[in-house]
Amino acid sequence: MRRREISDNPFRPGFGPTPPELAGREAIIDAYGEAFLPGTWSTWRATIISGHRGIGKTTLLGALEKEAARAGWLVASTTARRGVVGELVNDRLPRLQTEADRRGAKTRISGLGFAGVTVQRTVADRSPTTPTLRGRVEDLLNIPGVTGLLISIDELNPRAVEDLAEVVDVVQHGFRENRPIAVLGAGLFPDIADLRRHPGLTFLHRAHSVELPQLTYDQTLTALRDPITAGGRHIDEEALRLAAAITQGYPYLTQVIGADAWDARPDELEITRDDVEGAFPTAHRLMNEQVLRPTIARLPDALVDYLLAMAVDDGPSLARDLEARLGIASNTLANRRARLLHEERMIAAVGHGTVDFALPYLREFLRDLAAERANRHVLGRRPDFPPPPPLPGRAAPDGQGSALR
Repeated sequence: MRRREISDNPFRPGFGPTPPELAGREAIIDAYGEAFLPGTWSTWRATIISGHRGIGKTTLLGALEKEAARAGWLVASTTARRGVVGELVNDRLPRLQTEADRRGAKTRISGLGFAGVTVQRTVADRSPTTPTLRGRVEDLLNIPGVTGLLISIDELNPRAVEDLAEVVDVVQHGFRENRPIAVLGAGLFPDIADLRRHPGLTFLHRAHSVELPQLTYDQTLTALRDPITAGGRHIDEEALRLAAAITQGYPYLTQVIGADAWDARPDELEITRDDVEGAFPTAHRLMNEQVLRPTIARLPDALVDYLLAMAVDDGPSLARDLEARLGIASNTLANRRARLLHEERMIAAVGHGTVDFALPYLREFLRDLAAERANRHVLGRRPDFPPPPPLPGRAAPDGQGSALR
């Protein structure tokens, strides 16, 4: 096969780009698509996707939006933030309304005649007063030929809670009126947990919940092999299994390993074990920087200390060992464990009184973090530099020499 018959790199490492293979999500996509069949009413019309960073929430959101569009529904897609209702009212929904009108939807004939009399068509004035979200939605759904409306919101978070409460209120009103409306959202595990506690968003408890898991081993093999084959190349079995083992089923790692192994020797038809091994350091670094570090950074110190205590073990940790290491009462420790288990989803119960890490390479990251803390500079000094000289008129701290001596 000549080089020109090999396609561009098919993998999409990053947050947002859509990879060519959504392995392991087919059942979700199929079930969601059925919710938009004519005459169907499904709990999937209010769906919340939750998961860790890099697990594929945004990618799945895009795939589900396509299912709605394929069924003829209009899709208003946005990202959660303060003011998102204003964006929907003043930008997203008016665009969809214009699109529907251009298809020959709701118009009125203001002049009608024959034998040379002009026929004039004008778009009906649907919002003579200050527009509201509910008004925009009702106007759109009243346009003949409009099948339905999906409002899709990515990165759900508590900072946009007031806007989200208004969106939910409008959707609930549409449900009560038996209107063809649906809402779809995605967010991190702890953000979704926070939103469900808000009194204005109890609707989220009744929404269909999709908690994205990591891929199985077979799904990971598919997610790596199929794009390579479709791109005109081949990966040998040993290299494929090594790549899957490195990813541990984490979708972001799957894309990083696939992309870097592909780029190692882009003019060669076969991707080998050496190509995959060469991609491992970059994949590990990016997992730390793009997934694990920001995940840990948002945790309170008490939870980080719990995780650091777990990282001492080479495998699952016993509750009694963690209690001894941290010197904390068992009931306090149980509260921290519950939050890490059920809201942050950083750990998993693997036996009675036993927990383990739920994310690949988290143990190693935490051990590196502990080493960083141990070597952190004292009195503002970097450990890789000689001690600074004392400030003028001040003596050097006890035990700290001066670089000028």
